[in-house]
Amino acid sequence: MTPWLTKPLKLLGLEDLADKLAGSLSRGNRQRLAIALTIMHRPRVLLLDEPLNYLDIPTQEAVIKLFRELNASGSTLLVSTHIMSIAERLTSRVIVINKGVIVWQGTMSELKEIAASAGERIEEVVARLMR
Repeated sequence: MTPWLTKPLKLLGLEDLADKLAGSLSRGNRQRLAIALTIMHRPRVLLLDEPLNYLDIPTQEAVIKLFRELNASGSTLLVSTHIMSIAERLTSRVIVINKGVIVWQGTMSELKEIAASAGERIEEVVARLMR
């Protein structure tokens, strides 16, 4: 196994699969491999589209921890997701985009306040913003 790949593979529980071809892995393992390859060089900016898809709950927790550590060490993470509970766990700022146009932006706390004052769930607020 290539030494520079050892740590990301270990962090995501892929050490036993290091000698396998990516195409032979399950969808969840391919997602974990993609994340390992993405973070191995500690990028300054990370653009992630639905990064927790296909991952089991323990792996989601490990990935969230890794992303928070990357962010705390100075990396900026841009996350695209339609699942607001994921956005809440991974982000501090939210941008709602509808057909390529920003219809709202602010903090997750502000979005929660809007939802609470309207007696709605966050998803309902976002759906209303996108109409």
